[in-house]
Amino acid sequence: MELTKVSIDSEQLSQAVAHGMQEKKASDIVIMDLRNVKSAVTDFL
Repeated sequence: MELTKVSIDSEQLSQAVAHGMQEKKASDIVIMDLRNVKSAVTDFL
């Protein structure tokens, strides 16, 4: 089986994670955009 590398930006990844959480019955999901915070170690939380 050959693996292929897919390029996805952090915003798309956070949306995909939130969608997966919704499928598992999560509620009150909040995605915080930290891209403009200079000391942040991540783009989204």
